[in-house]
Amino acid sequence: MLRPPFRSFRGLYAPEHLIRLILALPPSDSPHYTEQDISKWAFVNIYLRQEMPSAGLLETYMYFLDRHFFFGHLCNTVRLKVFQEDTNRSDMYGFFDPNEGEIGVFLHHRGNILSLNEALDTLIHQMTLACICIFSSQQLASDPLQLDIHGGHGMYWNILFHSIVNRVRGWHPSLEALRTRVWLTPSQRLEILGNPQLGHVTDLFTKLEL
Repeated sequence: MLRPPFRSFRGLYAPEHLIRLILALPPSDSPHYTEQDISKWAFVNIYLRQEMPSAGLLETYMYFLDRHFFFGHLCNTVRLKVFQEDTNRSDMYGFFDPNEGEIGVFLHHRGNILSLNEALDTLIHQMTLACICIFSSQQLASDPLQLDIHGGHGMYWNILFHSIVNRVRGWHPSLEALRTRVWLTPSQRLEILGNPQLGHVTDLFTKLEL
């Protein structure tokens, strides 16, 4: 069963408002360190150790990513379940179960152990999906009709996930080893903006200032 806070947050934000809120940066002229600064530095220091992914390590990453991007609410709302053994028969790297309020990460894929970057990529993927489901709309997180050019989770998820990964890549030169994320290529963007049937996407670009 879902933990009680999960239900209370549902539908709290329109998806475009949620994305802008998550990606908002603190004032650059602030004389004080913010909680976002501290969580970023802690994340980078742990990453530089280059430890092999484990349940404890991913829980630590999730904690600091949650504090930086997701208001500190995800860790209190969903559980992280890490599968250590090679028991993955579904060809998935991970999952988010909205009924159980559970994020899952498989540390093996097709018989191979996930690298640290692959495990982080999977964790951010599922945290982003959980965030949209919890704070906005489960349907909008997965609706393929929402111009899901990458397949799987819909337009809002794609924008938020790619933006978060690219921001994390900028925290330290070593983090550039994470895959570069481009949610829309220039040609795809032109195709969308020139298609009158995709007016809802043009409206989203305007709202998000993309």
